[in-house]
Amino acid sequence: MPFNVLVAADLSGKCNYEISFHALPTVPELRERIEVVLGAEAAVRRPPQAGPFQIHRVQVFDERMEMWVDLVASSQLEDYCQVYVFQKESPWHRDTPGRIPPPVKPTALVSAQSAQSRQYGSAPPSSVGSAVPPPFVGATTFAPPMPPAVGTAAARGHSPGAATHGEKVRAVFAWLDLGRRRRVSLEDWQASFEKVRLCGDQPGASNRFDGATVEDLFKKADRDGDSFVSPDELQHFCEIYPKLLDSIYYRIQAADLEAARAQRLDAERRRLDDLEAQLNAAQDAAAQADRDAEDKKRAVDDADANIGNAKANEEAAAREKEAANAATEDVRGRLMKAKKDLQATRDAGRGREAEKRKMQGLVDAAEKKQKAAEADRDRAERAVDQLKRQLAQAEEDLRKQEGNVDTAKEGVAQAKQKYQDALDPAAERDLEDKQGAVNGLEGDLKGAQDEEARLAKNLRDAQRAAQQAAAQKAAAEREAGRLAALADQRRNAEQAAQRSADGQREAIAGLEGEDKTAEAKRTEDEERENELLQQEVRLREQREVVERQEARLRTAHRDFTHDIGRLNQ
Repeated sequence: MPFNVLVAADLSGKCNYEISFHALPTVPELRERIEVVLGAEAAVRRPPQAGPFQIHRVQVFDERMEMWVDLVASSQLEDYCQVYVFQKESPWHRDTPGRIPPPVKPTALVSAQSAQSRQYGSAPPSSVGSAVPPPFVGATTFAPPMPPAVGTAAARGHSPGAATHGEKVRAVFAWLDLGRRRRVSLEDWQASFEKVRLCGDQPGASNRFDGATVEDLFKKADRDGDSFVSPDELQHFCEIYPKLLDSIYYRIQAADLEAARAQRLDAERRRLDDLEAQLNAAQDAAAQADRDAEDKKRAVDDADANIGNAKANEEAAAREKEAANAATEDVRGRLMKAKKDLQATRDAGRGREAEKRKMQGLVDAAEKKQKAAEADRDRAERAVDQLKRQLAQAEEDLRKQEGNVDTAKEGVAQAKQKYQDALDPAAERDLEDKQGAVNGLEGDLKGAQDEEARLAKNLRDAQRAAQQAAAQKAAAEREAGRLAALADQRRNAEQAAQRSADGQREAIAGLEGEDKTAEAKRTEDEERENELLQQEVRLREQREVVERQEARLRTAHRDFTHDIGRLNQ
């Protein structure tokens, strides 16, 4: 869950900002984050000539002790604790007394705060107006004690290294009080001594205190014998063991710096893992891009082969179409000749048809006359029946009419003969043959035209296939070019990822080397310091022995003077 710190400073007037972290920050992380956030606010509030915001000293308000103490360890921080930042005095800045206002969200540099949030893993800041734990409830009417006024040692901007004896004692007590109960138990005492490597069997410096010595030191600090060390008792203890106080005070800072280095190294190792994962992904992507480019290159080669086949098909279809065109033209020429012969035959037939129609007219006229004669005969026969008196005349007339009928029959026979003579079976057969030839050639022409249309369609299909093959080749070439460029990009990304990973490995190796050097230096310094602390403890024990001897001497001398009756002067 988020960890919030309230940071106050004098930026042309008292300001107080709420800064959120993902978890409890180390002191270096907090200082760096304060420089980013308050530096942005200072750039907005102060003139440019004032220069950049710089931290000179940081104090945290200890609610149990109800006083401001130097911030030397992250264990002094609590959720929503109040921190005050002192800056170096300058012509443009001086920390002045004043009440700390209620906390607000920083607004001057949201982008910088977001970047720092990503770097330190802080949670998104909560919404303005969120609940604030005590002692800031009702902050409009209550403010925590003001930082030390100008002119005091704190306001003069002492660095942690220049802290007073009392400030060191308060800072060390806040760090020893693991349970936050304003009292230090033996377990807290032993665990804290082990954390700063003043005791314990961890590898490192020698001459560390053994468990009995640490417990004996605790008993010496616990003056009232209630199994707890109070702030006043620690104050008295540290006056007796000032070197031990300094050692714990500075080792707290060294432990925080070591934790910060370890966190940084862990972060760099996690970043190396991310970079190696990115490198593997880039290598896979580059390999896949090379495979895609190779596949597309084969597709281009296949497209070239398809274009060759399509062109060959197009040329064959063109040749077939030309041959079909020649055959169609030949059939068309023969059809035209046949049509001319048919037309000539039809013209000749039209003359014979006229003669036939004329002969038919004569036959029709003769038949008409025959019918008329037959009608007359019938009338004559009726007249014979009616006019017997005129029988002879009628018979004579009958004979005449019969003669006329015979004559008409002869005319009909002659007309029919002439009609038969007018008929030309050979011409009719020739006309039918030529009509059949025309019909056959017309069928051949239709077949030739259908074949020509089919071959033309084949030619169009072949041309379309050739165009599609060319388009596919162009698309394949474009895709091959794109994939080749993509493969180059992926290879460049792989090389960049490789360089980043190598650089990160070098950075980690450098940090590990720095850690080893710092650890070796710290171990060497602690080994020298442990000897001095051992001497301080031994000297104090010797001093206590001497003091006890002096006390016994004073008692014996007082008894002696009393016994002999000597008056004390």
